[in-house]
Amino acid sequence: DSGAASFRGEKGLTWDGGFRVPMLVRWPDHIKPDTWTGEFMTSEDWLPTL
Repeated sequence: DSGAASFRGEKGLTWDGGFRVPMLVRWPDHIKPDTWTGEFMTSEDWLPTL
């Protein structure tokens, strides 16, 4: 278990605990068009939704 340790290390190192990529979400009637947020998320936030 490498753990995430709050995304320790630098991007691209083998012990970097996270991934940092843009994400697009479309959910009509729930997310307004052109909504933007700088919030952090994890894949665990989305897995139960898929």
